[in-house]
Amino acid sequence: MSIYSDMVVCDLRHIVTVEQARAIESINDIAILLLPKDSTNEVAAAIAEIERSDIALELHVNENAEICTINGNADIGDISFNEKNEYILIINGFAVLSNIKYNCKISICLNGTLIINEKFLKNNDSNFTFLSINGFLRKASFDDYKYFKGSIEIDADMIKYLPENFTIISMNEIIIDENVTIDILEKSGIKFISQNNIKCKKNISGYIKAFSIVGNNVIITE
Repeated sequence: MSIYSDMVVCDLRHIVTVEQARAIESINDIAILLLPKDSTNEVAAAIAEIERSDIALELHVNENAEICTINGNADIGDISFNEKNEYILIINGFAVLSNIKYNCKISICLNGTLIINEKFLKNNDSNFTFLSINGFLRKASFDDYKYFKGSIEIDADMIKYLPENFTIISMNEIIIDENVTIDILEKSGIKFISQNNIKCKKNISGYIKAFSIVGNNVIITE
């Protein structure tokens, strides 16, 4: 008899017979349990009889669906998707979804942070769904962007070299230098997304609050 326990993803899509199901004694402490989607009634009943506890999410998934796990940071548009495949993205880290080339079926389990470009949602033909959302999900509309793994300080010289309507994304904190004026911000159309805080002077705080997405707070510095 087999025991499955203490796993982030437990994939049991290979269980296709009653005998295989009955060979499993218990399933415990699992974040995501993947079960076969097209089981016979007999196999489904045998799987249902398996003792289980502390399972955060159960999904019935097609056998050919690819499972992609993001534990670090990634631009989802850079992942090599196949047009005919089905994908399940398990995001435990930090990801940006700005574009996907192919019309494929994509389902997301979000435990970390995901920034979605709303232009992608409006223009893509992908079958795009969320299976669970337990993390930080934010939507924004932008033409181009750059993301930083740690804190980033933004000054006037940096903004000068960025294209208009650019978005800065930080996995930590954004600190805006005192030489960044309201005129510079309005002319550039720059936007900010921070998983943590954004720190800025009071004279530009109105713009920051209006055009930024912040995980925690906009902090006014003296």
